[in-house]
Amino acid sequence: MMKMLTLRAPSWFFRFTAFFSVAAALLFSVPQASAALITTTAGSATTTITTAVFHSDVLISIEAVQSGYLSNIGAFTAHFSYTAVATPATITIVGSGTLVTANGNRLYLQASILELGLDYPRTLNGALTITGGTGRFSGATGTLLIKGLDEESLTDTIQIQGAIITPGSLLGGLLK
Repeated sequence: MMKMLTLRAPSWFFRFTAFFSVAAALLFSVPQASAALITTTAGSATTTITTAVFHSDVLISIEAVQSGYLSNIGAFTAHFSYTAVATPATITIVGSGTLVTANGNRLYLQASILELGLDYPRTLNGALTITGGTGRFSGATGTLLIKGLDEESLTDTIQIQGAIITPGSLLGGLLK
């Protein structure tokens, strides 16, 4: 009969191997943990057209300034450059702008607005798509929805509501 020889490693060896295996797995296989900060906001703004250049009966270049207040953001000013295409029942407005907070942080925006109506006041609804920013809003994305009435004057008040998404990290950057 043949005798089998069994080698046994000490129990500390298994514990040591298990500990370092888990430590190595955590160190080398955990992806960078990050999360986004979502800031909801609502408020209003007053928009004033400063320049309107009529290229034809239906094509208009518009420059406008804006000032207002948004919850979780505070007071702001903005400047927009638009192109408007008018028909008897609609005005389609597209363009870009920059919103600047009281402390200098900026949000870069793309605007898409539709005005409806045969005469003034015209209802307006649209979206401001956030394409980036500076300071607190660096790398920001999101959408701000707007609605209001376009009065015959060059100054209108709009309501704004939406969310700003900014990159962040878990545990205050400890896992970054």
